Amino acid sequence: MRAKADPNFIERHLFVDGFEDESESIARLIPPKGATFEDSDTRIWQINHKYLMTEYIYCLAISPFLVSSISETESNEGKKVLELGLGGGSLDMFLHAHFPLMQITAIELEQVVAELAEKWFGVKNDTSRQTLIRDDLKFVEEAEQTGLSYDVIFLDACDLDKFVPCPAKNFRNPKIVKTMKKLLTNTGVLIVNMLPMKDDEEQLESAMKVFTDTFPSCLKFRLAREVNLVLACTKLGIKEPNSMMEFYRKRVVKLAHALGVPHFANSLLIK
Repeated sequence: MRAKADPNFIERHLFVDGFEDESESIARLIPPKGATFEDSDTRIWQINHKYLMTEYIYCLAISPFLVSSISETESNEGKKVLELGLGGGSLDMFLHAHFPLMQITAIELEQVVAELAEKWFGVKNDTSRQTLIRDDLKFVEEAEQTGLSYDVIFLDACDLDKFVPCPAKNFRNPKIVKTMKKLLTNTGVLIVNMLPMKDDEEQLESAMKVFTDTFPSCLKFRLAREVNLVLACTKLGIKEPNSMMEFYRKRVVKLAHALGVPHFANSLLIK
C-alpha cells in the first residue's frame, strides 16, 4: 500500500486477526529500477531493511547502543543478540543489515509467523542471523542451564492480556526475569516492549515492577505518537542520574542520524 505520510513510498503491512486497525509489522519496499506501484507486481519488490517505520521498533533498536552494550561505530563482531518474538523481523533485520557480523538469534513460537516473515518481509537465515521455532520461555530456561550469555536480549513476545499484552504474562514472572538477567553479560541489557491496551497507568506500572525490582537500573522511553513504552534494564546502576539523563537525550539524536533513521530523532522521551 502507499505510505500515508508520503504516497511516493510503498509499504507492506502485516495485520493480526482482531487487530486490523493496527499493523503488527510495517516495511518500506524498494522498487525495481523504473517500476511504479501502478505497473509493477509489488510482491517481488525487496524490503528496505535499513529503514524503520515505527517508533517502538526504533526505540528497541537504539537502546543497546544508548547504554553501550553494543557500539554504532564498530562491527560488533562476536556480540550476541537474542530476540524473543520475531513478528515481521523488522528489528533483527535492521540490526543485521547495519551490523552483519553481529550474532543474532530470533526465537519465534509460531511456525506461520516465521514463514510470513520470510516470504513477505525478507527475513533470511545466514551464518550470523537465525530464526529458531521454539517455545521462547523454555529457550530462556535452557539457555541458563547450558551457560549461554547475550549482550542484548529483546523481549517482544506478547499474549492476549486485555490490559498489557506485551510482554506476555509468563515473562513477567520474577523467576524468569531473574533468569534473563543471568543470561546477560556484565554490560548487557534487557530491552522490553510494553504495550498497554488501555490508558491505565496503574496496570502498566504493575507490569513494569517486576523488571524495575530485578534490575538496578531501567531507562523508560515514552514515544511521541505510539502508546508503547520501552524499558532498557541493565545490571549496572546509573551514577549521577540527572546528568546521565541529559547525556542520553543528546545521544538519542546522534544515534538516530548514525543509524540512518533521523526521522525518529525527536520521538523519544527518556525517564
